[in-house]
Amino acid sequence: LAAAALDARQCACTQIVPGLESHYRWKGTLECSRELLVVFKTRRALVRALERTVSRLHPYEVPQFVVIPIEGGSKAYLAWIDAETRPVKTPPPGPNHRARVGGGGPASTS
Repeated sequence: LAAAALDARQCACTQIVPGLESHYRWKGTLECSRELLVVFKTRRALVRALERTVSRLHPYEVPQFVVIPIEGGSKAYLAWIDAETRPVKTPPPGPNHRARVGGGGPASTS
């Protein structure tokens, strides 16, 4: 989950907290499970995309997904979250760039 969200730039950071014991009712039965808590640091605009990623990859039928708004924080940290969750812009080719023509495979010789 953490790697997929980071690779997709849906979050700037994940924190994985091991050793949780969850007690809950599931389909009429009291359950107890050892679990990990994963905290994703992201922007409000990315919450739904992140939720889709978690739901798609998580082994549970109904994974826990809650949003806790950030009410404040250091300007530098919040700017870092913002920067790390923006799409990466590919720089334009440099002056020595040669455009490839054809299929991209080795050149054939006749």
